Amino acid sequence: SSDFNGYSDPFVIVESGGTFHNKSEVREKTLNPIWEWNPGKNILVTSPYQRIRFIVYDYDAVSRNDKIGTGEVTLINLAKAASNS
Repeated sequence: SSDFNGYSDPFVIVESGGTFHNKSEVREKTLNPIWEWNPGKNILVTSPYQRIRFIVYDYDAVSRNDKIGTGEVTLINLAKAASNS
């Protein structure tokens, strides 16, 4: 958790190729956020090996947002994972 109350107010930034693509809504006071992707927001990927990065922050209304973590995926890895499930 990033807040003094033991919870976070997380949101996600999505980028690929160094380009910002989308920002999620803030999920208040949670350690287990769930976001649904808006299908109207597309990400331009020029290669199946291009990385899509997800950066999770804790929203802070008073000071700077704190980075909680990051994750990356490629389309090729998503396709492999889908074929194995």
